[in-house]
Amino acid sequence: MLLGNPSGAGVVHRDNYLLLRPQLAVGYSDSLRFPRWVSWHLSARDIGDVERGQFQPDPMLPKTLGFERVTPADYTRTGYDRGHNCPSKDRSVTREDNDAVFYMTNMTPQAHGLNAGPWQELESYCRELAQQGNELYIIAGHGFTKGMPDKRVGRAGVAVPDFGWKVVVVLPERRTGDDRTRITADTRVIAVRMPNISTVSKKDWREYRISVVEIEQATGLRFFTALPAPIAGALKNKVDFDRPAPSKAGGSGGTAPGSSSGKVWVNTRSGVYWLPGTQFYGKTKQGTYMTEAEAKAAGYRKAEQR
Repeated sequence: MLLGNPSGAGVVHRDNYLLLRPQLAVGYSDSLRFPRWVSWHLSARDIGDVERGQFQPDPMLPKTLGFERVTPADYTRTGYDRGHNCPSKDRSVTREDNDAVFYMTNMTPQAHGLNAGPWQELESYCRELAQQGNELYIIAGHGFTKGMPDKRVGRAGVAVPDFGWKVVVVLPERRTGDDRTRITADTRVIAVRMPNISTVSKKDWREYRISVVEIEQATGLRFFTALPAPIAGALKNKVDFDRPAPSKAGGSGGTAPGSSSGKVWVNTRSGVYWLPGTQFYGKTKQGTYMTEAEAKAAGYRKAEQR
């Protein structure tokens, strides 16, 4: 939580309850039955070869506050994966570390195409950055386009979110000193919003890059509150589009033909355009990629969120 507490979570309210472990921090919502956000630090020293743990209820939720007990069975035969926020491999050096990310307070219902697709790909990319000598501050969570869940699963009534989001701050690793003092307006920030639907399975995670400000608007959370305001403002308005998506056909380097990097998707038939991470981004038959400025100049309008 070096960069702040996105929801101001504490130990009083069940819908904004703070769980602190050495491995991660969680802002948990009892009404949703999943975390509003999960925050953790990642370096190469966190990545090992311990076998995956077992899903289990979280014993840290106090019974005195009346939390609903979510169990692994609440996800069984629902059509949704027990989706990790902080992934297993990010805490795979010791048994204790790995067990900590298998509590149900770190899980959210995810469509398999998201969980095993671009969400997983970004997790792997973050570990690559860590193994290249960087340290990462990561915050992840899920949200609803209408502000409230339309669907629940399991005996406990776990809400099914419409999208997942992630914010990643990347620093060259240094083992001493306060990392906050090393963060500047030029620090790399990766922010994504991905729809929680199975049809995204073959999408590249880079197609869903947006700004942190857009995640704040979609979730009501506030990021980087522990940083000086000018630096926080610069980081929140960045989009990681200066780093193009590699061609899936050609491996790495360069941008694939028809790349969506930095662009919106225009449905030329309906006259609306879709931002990265929204429901019909890149999916309609009659469409093309262009910058948002070009779309507006051509008379296209921004699609309503769904």
